[in-house]
Amino acid sequence: MSLISSAKSHKSSIADFSNFPTQLNDEYSNYSKQISLDLLINGHVRSFGDFFSLIIHQKKEQQNNIEKLQNLRQLLTNAEISQRSGNDRAIYQSRTSIAKYFESIGDYGLSIIYLRDTLEVSSKLSTQDNSKTELEALINFGIALEENNKLEESLIYFEKSLELARANGNVDMESCSLNNLIKIRLKISEKFERSLKFKNCIENLKICLDFLKLTSILNEHNASNHIASGAIAVGVNGEAVNERESHEVNLAYEINFKLGLCYKEVGDLELAIKYFSTFLDMCKKTGNYSKEGKAKVLLASCYELSGDTNLAINYLQQFIAQSEDKQSQKYALNDAYFLLGHFNGKSGEFEESERYFQKHYELTTQLLNENNAKLKVNREITNSASNTKKTYQDSAKSNDAKYRTSSFEVNEQQLDEKLGKKEYISY
Repeated sequence: MSLISSAKSHKSSIADFSNFPTQLNDEYSNYSKQISLDLLINGHVRSFGDFFSLIIHQKKEQQNNIEKLQNLRQLLTNAEISQRSGNDRAIYQSRTSIAKYFESIGDYGLSIIYLRDTLEVSSKLSTQDNSKTELEALINFGIALEENNKLEESLIYFEKSLELARANGNVDMESCSLNNLIKIRLKISEKFERSLKFKNCIENLKICLDFLKLTSILNEHNASNHIASGAIAVGVNGEAVNERESHEVNLAYEINFKLGLCYKEVGDLELAIKYFSTFLDMCKKTGNYSKEGKAKVLLASCYELSGDTNLAINYLQQFIAQSEDKQSQKYALNDAYFLLGHFNGKSGEFEESERYFQKHYELTTQLLNENNAKLKVNREITNSASNTKKTYQDSAKSNDAKYRTSSFEVNEQQLDEKLGKKEYISY
């Protein structure tokens, strides 16, 4: 599909290039005009039309890279040649390449246009490769829609890819489709959570949990098949397997935790306790002490809401006795002190209530001081990095009269790597 119906309508206007954007820098503008003329002279009318239209509507921040212009010209020319040849495989590959180009410059809208073209072409190739190309096209299109924040639409294409993968017995693509569906439904559930639509959030999270179980089964089946055949494959051997399993565990943490929170919000304390308990069991098995403390505090709050204040108090006291000397539990301990102050106050134990509120105040002050100290260090690192970059820029500009922004971007990236990217801690 061309971005314009016909290039002929542009021929008269392109003669003096009066339609070219006036904000283009001279070098970029001249090079764009030269490419347009070359395309017309060589008979690539459709490529000229697409190229001209893209330059007219190009974002300002994209108008500084001549190398990318040349890449775009080549990609459009290849697409036109493949279209003339009628070779569906070549058409698919050329359209996919153009889509990846636009994705690389952050223009997901145009990427979607070209990926939509690949869907129709890929279906013609299904009988040749057992639908592998069509599955790839569906997943690529779903990912592009996701990156363009079209979550509900992307869900449709990932569901299609799952259905097609199952119909063709393609276990790898089935697992890939399930992983993408989990990711999309988690994002959709977050939208519902922000708008306080907890029942809709629960619906999506439960589907995520079911898909995660299926993914785990498929991955285990895949691994056993590779081991049985003596093969070594990506995602099966050594570190890759551990990485995959770690990802699955983190997803299970997140889903069970969020389900507990949502059920608590809708007042279903029995199910909230069920999912928080599952979350706690996972924390114990994997030795995740910081999350374990969070789970215990949340369970205690559910017990209290269900009317068993004494059980909630005993539960928190046991947690405190086991965790007061553990650095990883400080934030959970702080929450526990606050809840015990609140629960004891409700039970008429005012001295105990005051004692725990005092502990909460003291630990809160300590944590704030620690956090401020970290923020101060981070600010110093940031200022140092900024000063170093400025010195580097000034030096580069003074040493090279023909200094170009595009070349500095590479140097700045290299400088980032030398300085190291700092992640600031926030609580």
